[in-house]
Amino acid sequence: VDVYEAVEVLAGEGRFALEMRIRNTSYKTEFVSCEKGIVEWCQVLNMDLEGPKLGGPRDNSGTITLSLPKDPHQCPDVIFYLTKKKEGLQAIASSVEYISYRRFTWNELVKLGFASPPHWYEFSASDVLHQLKDDEFPGTVLLGIRCGTDIENVGTVSAKARPFVSIGSGTDTNPLDELLPDDLFSDFADSTATLVSTTGVESMGKLTVTVVQATDIPSVDSNGKADPYVKVLIHDTLFQTPTQKNTLQPQWNAKFVFEGVNIHDDITLELWDWNRLKDTLIGRKSNILLSGLIQEAGQEGMHGFSAVKTYIMDSDKYQGAKVTLSFQWEFDPRQKLKRKSKPTAIFAGLFQKDDKSGLFKAKGVEVMGRPYRKNYSMKVYVYCARDLMAADGNGLSDPFLEVSFCGMKGKTSIKKKTLHPQWMEELTLNVDIPQPVEYAPRVRCAIYDWDQVGSNDLLARVFIPFKIIQKMEKTKKPEWFPLQDKMGHVLEAKGVYMAIELLDPDLRHAKPIFSIDFASFPFDLNFFVIGVRDLKSSLGVSKPQLVSTVPVTGDLSEVATDPSSNPSPTDANWLVIKKMAFDLPKNFELAPVVNLLLRDNKFGGLLKHDIGNAPLKIEQFMQKIDEEGTDWVAKEETKSILDEKELKTELKAEEEAEWRVYQAETRVRELALGRVKAMTEARCSLFPFDMDTRKYLNQLERKELDVLTREEVEEIQLKEAQEHPQQFKKRTSLALSKNGSMAEMLKNTQQAMNEMEAIPDDSAEETKKKYQDPEQEFKAAEEEQDQKLAEEERLLNTSKDNSVTNNEHEKQDNDSQKEDSKKKKKKGKSQKQKDDQVRKNAEKLLKEWDSVAEECCFDIDSKVAYNPEDFEPEYLKGRAKVKSELEHCEDLDLNPFESINLWTGQASGTKLFGQNRRQVGTLKGLWKLSDRSRNEKNPFGPGIKSLLLPRVIVCRLYILNAVHL
Repeated sequence: VDVYEAVEVLAGEGRFALEMRIRNTSYKTEFVSCEKGIVEWCQVLNMDLEGPKLGGPRDNSGTITLSLPKDPHQCPDVIFYLTKKKEGLQAIASSVEYISYRRFTWNELVKLGFASPPHWYEFSASDVLHQLKDDEFPGTVLLGIRCGTDIENVGTVSAKARPFVSIGSGTDTNPLDELLPDDLFSDFADSTATLVSTTGVESMGKLTVTVVQATDIPSVDSNGKADPYVKVLIHDTLFQTPTQKNTLQPQWNAKFVFEGVNIHDDITLELWDWNRLKDTLIGRKSNILLSGLIQEAGQEGMHGFSAVKTYIMDSDKYQGAKVTLSFQWEFDPRQKLKRKSKPTAIFAGLFQKDDKSGLFKAKGVEVMGRPYRKNYSMKVYVYCARDLMAADGNGLSDPFLEVSFCGMKGKTSIKKKTLHPQWMEELTLNVDIPQPVEYAPRVRCAIYDWDQVGSNDLLARVFIPFKIIQKMEKTKKPEWFPLQDKMGHVLEAKGVYMAIELLDPDLRHAKPIFSIDFASFPFDLNFFVIGVRDLKSSLGVSKPQLVSTVPVTGDLSEVATDPSSNPSPTDANWLVIKKMAFDLPKNFELAPVVNLLLRDNKFGGLLKHDIGNAPLKIEQFMQKIDEEGTDWVAKEETKSILDEKELKTELKAEEEAEWRVYQAETRVRELALGRVKAMTEARCSLFPFDMDTRKYLNQLERKELDVLTREEVEEIQLKEAQEHPQQFKKRTSLALSKNGSMAEMLKNTQQAMNEMEAIPDDSAEETKKKYQDPEQEFKAAEEEQDQKLAEEERLLNTSKDNSVTNNEHEKQDNDSQKEDSKKKKKKGKSQKQKDDQVRKNAEKLLKEWDSVAEECCFDIDSKVAYNPEDFEPEYLKGRAKVKSELEHCEDLDLNPFESINLWTGQASGTKLFGQNRRQVGTLKGLWKLSDRSRNEKNPFGPGIKSLLLPRVIVCRLYILNAVHL
């Protein structure tokens, strides 16, 4: 186990160690002081400085040999503890305090193998070990864990498992650009590029440091100037530049040669202001690793290198001062003789004042290496947060945000009485980020509630992995980050809107990607405040008033109503129109939140206290143009107050629309019945109706025709089919057999027309003429039949008259008459068949004509359908229509006004003392966002006048029925 460093440990103060336990055996690091929020051990557990002993490690890998069951699930867990050394009276009972822990199952460790790279592990808090305060953290530790069977252990540690003991191949690109260029959320690469181990090269040499200049020095002296000088410390050697008097831009070019330097030594840089009595420390930069400079130089650093670097000085009082240094390094094994054996304890460097911790750290650095740190200027853009937790008794909070990264911290300003702060601030942190950047820790953000007395209360936490910072730099878009509580549970809140970027001080002309943009549009928020209902307060209610505030462009806009107790304090009405003018940001995500605060006035306004509050989010009146973008437009609100005159106008228009619908229905009925009658007479002229059929047709003509929509007709047919399936099926089949199929008739007609086109021209004309005038053809056939019947009757009468006078010849001609009679009967029979065929052909032609020429062929029992939207009045077009009863319309908004619940109390308060989160009333009114350029005088409609001048109304309530009692 390689133990490198830890961050986010408690509040960043004290001496800490790491302890590993398995079974009854424990392995510990030495206690190391926390500096700038970082605890750096650089130790290998179970490493013996004097060489291998019985049961000790076989090499510098620090291997721990254990006898365990073959099944990993039966092996005991391995637990790591973060411990703190007690001091003073606290150390009487016990000298060590356990802070947090991290548990690993043996199966998890075996999966890592012997080539697993270091990884940041988050430790867990436990009230049994230590009860963390709101500003304390359980810690995150960088560990290199290698685990497996004794057969898999080759005895040497791979370069992948210890990446910090290698020198990079050397490139001129920014190390940040090498972080996951293709996949921002993939695991780290399996290889370490082309790295050369530092164990194979000489570690001693000579370093020449030239202090070139300093810039951006603050005014320290009373004359607005400073007297700066610089101190440089490496190992036990200290050099100091001359003092430059009365300047803020000093130039030194002072050269210092350090001998007996190890590549794992660190450099400490200090900037001072000279004074006659006591010098003033302007800033310090420590932990500048020589191995890091060699890493940045790449392959050239194996033989020597030269580089120029600019460093930003760390200081709580003075910000932004920069010092430029020039380095020249030469490897020289003879420099080992010039190195002193016992370092001084002026500064905390590679070797510390502890008896063994310094030796362990020196040995660990030579064996496992250490992450070298590169200086960056981190810009944190804190825009806003939404849906924070209420920490004060008034139901609000006083939030501020704190950012912590690599031991550096920054805070925003405090926003009073809000759960939706609009900070719009930029924070700058001078940070030293471990390299390679994939081993950089995460950024910690915490939101606190400011308290004037006592400690601040933690509202939420945000942890931002370093990979997300790289993603934001590539997409150039801020992001919403979810909020967590102290135990790591995700809160039900929209989160905090932030952006982070890193600027290299060596790149002088680097431009920031993000900015605090105050670009905005002028808008008006119109209030129509009706009143409050069911107001509750433990101190009673006298004269409440509504105070609306909104943060805009760093200022606070406020609009308030007059106090009112009419008709009662708990149900007070204001009936006023207010307008709040402010500028809305162009970025949709930055839409502010209006805080609606209900304040009570007692003793004529001498005593005021807040009863409750509620948020009004402006984004509900805005609509994004593009889901992925931030541009927006104001929503077109359709809700408006209807005037009585308008209501009468709409009722009149509705009556006229109903009359137009009635006229349309009557006209459709007349046309339908007329068409039915004409079709019936034309179709049945050869077969007259009997008395029952004529009576039924007369009743049908006088019957009122039901005019329904198509949907209603389909619903009725479906209902009949479900309730009486047999009757419905029988009636349907009877109608089809009686009237025939429309599709079949159209098909026959089309077939006849196709046959007509296929006939030659002469016959086609005759056939076409026949199809075009079927009635004339029918009359001609009828006349021909009448002529034949008249001729037959004449012949029969003539034969009867001659039979009396020619009685003598009757017997003679008897045989011949019988033969003639047989012939006539045979001839009449054939003629009747011809007449029947002519009648059938005429009827067929009539049916074909009906199918082609008739525009409205339907059953006389069917219902007429029409489109109701054709007769819809103008004021109803585009409005939602509900078919069900109002009592069953749960989704129908029957309330013309908006109701907003008012709240008070703490989210974690107790009900016993009345501090719990609770509702204290309901606010009624209308709110509308309008463009200021339109200059709308009355955005709520003309009916607002009747509401502002209320009248006495008598309401009669008739209870007709009740259900579900």
